[in-house]
Amino acid sequence: MTDKNRLAKIADALLESHRARPEIETGSDWNMRTMAEVRRHGRLWNAEREYVVTQRIVWRFAMAASTFALIFSMYASGRDIGPAQLAASIIFGDSSIAFIIM
Repeated sequence: MTDKNRLAKIADALLESHRARPEIETGSDWNMRTMAEVRRHGRLWNAEREYVVTQRIVWRFAMAASTFALIFSMYASGRDIGPAQLAASIIFGDSSIAFIIM
């Protein structure tokens, strides 16, 4: 007996056992419960995905803001003016307005 014949017999036996299996009758209640469970899992997955995306955005923004604050602080410490005057000169182009703000 060759390998092809043996594999063909095994495939035929599996096919026959699949065809001979009993049919299971499912009622409409089972279908409704199954689909409700599928929809519930879909909503949970969407909510979880939105939470992860939101957290990723928040942490990236926090990292960018802290990096900017660190660079701004290092730049301000290298100058002889205070942070308020430096911020005013960067934003408005004139450091004399910082005295009005403070």
